[in-house]
Amino acid sequence: IHTNDPNLDRLGGDAVVELGNYSLQHYTGVVNIPLVDNVLGVRVAGNRYERDGFFSADGGAATSTDGKVKVLYKPNDDFSLLLGYALQNNDTHNGGITITLDTPHTYCFESVPKDCAATPIGSGHNDFRQYWALLNWNLGFATLTYQPAYRTWTSDGVTYTRGPTPPQNVNSTITVPTDHFNTQELRLSSNPGSKLSWQAGAEYYDNSLSSHLVVDLISLGITPIDALTRDKTTRAAGLFAEATYPVADSWRVTAGVRYDHTKVAVNELYTAISGATEPLDGEAGIRRFNNLTYKARLEHDLTAQNLLYASVSTGFTPGDISVSTGSNGQPFVINLNSETLTAYELGTKNRFLDNRLQVNGAVYYYHYGAYQTAAVNISGSTGVGTAALSSPAQVLGGEFETIYQLTSNDRAGLSLAYTNAYFVDKNRPIDTGGGSTTTFSQFFVRDQIPDVTPITADLSYDHIFRLPGDSTVTLHGDTRYLSQHALFNETVDHSSAVPGALLSYPYIHVGAEWVGDLSATWALANDRFSVTGYVRNIANNQYKSAAFVQDVLGATTILATPYDPRTFGAILSAHF
Repeated sequence: IHTNDPNLDRLGGDAVVELGNYSLQHYTGVVNIPLVDNVLGVRVAGNRYERDGFFSADGGAATSTDGKVKVLYKPNDDFSLLLGYALQNNDTHNGGITITLDTPHTYCFESVPKDCAATPIGSGHNDFRQYWALLNWNLGFATLTYQPAYRTWTSDGVTYTRGPTPPQNVNSTITVPTDHFNTQELRLSSNPGSKLSWQAGAEYYDNSLSSHLVVDLISLGITPIDALTRDKTTRAAGLFAEATYPVADSWRVTAGVRYDHTKVAVNELYTAISGATEPLDGEAGIRRFNNLTYKARLEHDLTAQNLLYASVSTGFTPGDISVSTGSNGQPFVINLNSETLTAYELGTKNRFLDNRLQVNGAVYYYHYGAYQTAAVNISGSTGVGTAALSSPAQVLGGEFETIYQLTSNDRAGLSLAYTNAYFVDKNRPIDTGGGSTTTFSQFFVRDQIPDVTPITADLSYDHIFRLPGDSTVTLHGDTRYLSQHALFNETVDHSSAVPGALLSYPYIHVGAEWVGDLSATWALANDRFSVTGYVRNIANNQYKSAAFVQDVLGATTILATPYDPRTFGAILSAHF
């Protein structure tokens, strides 16, 4: 995300106030000060957000405080140095109500019937700090860019879960006292106007993490999980190069390559429900990954407003190593393969009718060598060990987007997307600890990757009313459609946990849903001041947006998280 840099020749700023239901208060302020005209400037931004919870005043309440300072020094057109500092403090409050599903479509969104349990209020807090710089220097034959950054992250929180039977009364506490990131990037790139557009460089990444996760079954006096990560370091170094060249007047070809070496070193002590411990450190806790990725793209201009393109690109996420509870209740080490991806895409981007109509479309095919998926229960009936597994997967999809400026006052937009994401090779063996193995198909009854919406659609419309004095009122409406899909991994154990074959599927499944928003904005002609009123989720459609199956010592609870309820508010903006 690129935020605004200081403006070196204008004193100005912005102020925004937003108030809404659920005691929402949101304040944003920005000041831009040119310290030395066209040479040195500073931009300061602040943000404060707070609201009550949607289902109880404290449960789900959230507050956030952000701040950012950027200083830009640009003595001439060939040199610039940007320095930045950012902070963020977040407080969240979970709990208040545990939404337990006892029928596929029963929730406790506006009352507390039998399927809801009062839950102690949990809390979470995290602090974020970041320091960075960006240097650009035109050397004549190329531009040198250097971008160092250092980020710190600390967090602590507790979550309470209450189920209909004692084994599901769980307290989970996690603290992250250290999560530090150091990144360095150095690159050379061609100057604007070069026939051959290119860049080449190197990048370094260093992350140091410590954390402590404790899960307590309070009603039974058992601590099934105590995972203490004393230190986990992830270091990576990469080299990359990319170039684009026009092979003809209307044809361009792009090629790129990158090599990365990643080292993961873990020092962890894991205690399982049996009381057995598993230390992971030294050479046993080290894994190394080497990845070579590439990109190729061909573009053709049919006209100045019509583009065709085809591309193939690869990517990766490094593998990992961790400890979890196996099927025998004992701890064991899990090796996670690198997630590799090869992506193929064909697409077109177009403008018609004197640029009033924009039409874009694409089809794609993704092949994952090892798609990483988390929160898989590998511990059988103990139900206290979840882990990340990787499996080959494929994704087929298509996207369509159009924006039509019907008149100077009317604009309509439509976007459609189709995604078919599924696992392959589900019969491959999976190590579940203690010398036992099973197949991937035991963890996933269906081929489809969960929490992927097959069909989505978004329709929007804007109309502008021109008022005396050149002020305007803009009415905006949009509606989003999501097709039915599963929200969680349905395993063989889950499908038999509730009475009747495969009965867990309706609980972790969401049907086709619609959500609509409306807003109206009055703005002065010079955009110095505006007022917006809005209503989001007009129909108050609180469908399941997430679901989780909790298996603890043979007792199963299916928990749900609803989509945000209807909210409304007003926004006042001033620009000076």
